Amino acid sequence: ESRGLGDVYKRQKEYFPDIPILLMSGYATDVPTDNAFLAKPFSLDELKDAVRSVLVENGKLPDNKLDSE
Repeated sequence: ESRGLGDVYKRQKEYFPDIPILLMSGYATDVPTDNAFLAKPFSLDELKDAVRSVLVENGKLPDNKLDSE
């Protein structure tokens, strides 16, 4: 049984609702629009920005915490 990113995201949110999720893939066919997604290939700056965004949106990091880095 093949699982797309949408299925994986839903399952993870079902079992671990408080853990922020950042999806990454080179194939984006069924990505839910209500989450963070990073398409491969990506730069380190894009990864940093995506991780920061997910953490801030989920209240796990203050909005200005990484501005100086």
